[in-house]
This record gives sequence, C-alpha cells and structure tokens, in this order.
Amino acid sequence: MSIISRTGQKVIRFRSRGKKYYPLYDIVVTYSSNRNRGSFIEKLGFFNPNSVNRIFFLNTYRLGFWVTRGALVNNTMKRYIIKFLLV
Repeated sequence: MSIISRTGQKVIRFRSRGKKYYPLYDIVVTYSSNRNRGSFIEKLGFFNPNSVNRIFFLNTYRLGFWVTRGALVNNTMKRYIIKFLLV
C-alpha cells in the first residue's frame, strides 16, 4: 500500500453538486489544483441557495482549524461568511 503525499496550497471553497436548475454546494477543504467536483480533504458545511431562507451551514471550529493550518479562503467564501455568519 502506497501513501500518496500531495503538495500544494489548500483552499476552502464551494464544491458544486445537485442537478440541473437546482444547484447545491458543499463547503470543502481541497487542494487548489483539484477540480470543482473533484476530491476533497474535509467537508465543512453546505449551502442551499434554492430554499426561501437560503440555508448556510458551516462548522466554524473546523474552519478555524484549517485556517490556522494555512488554508486559504476563496474570495466567494469570504463574501458568504461575512454575509451569513457575521450579520
């Protein structure tokens, strides 16, 4: 069994899922080189823009953990964190 060591910058961003005309997004920690629907390290929460009261769930404890470990937060994620959590 081989252990694959990844190098590169870790980022916190949205990962798209759902179906046509009904998008859902997971908030994940992943490597910057991974694709939008690619693999991820850890799921931190989700965002459902389709409901009447846009549902935004984020594990802030794990967010802080990854930020202290050097993960960068995507600009879109920063905007949504300010909009939904700091209001």
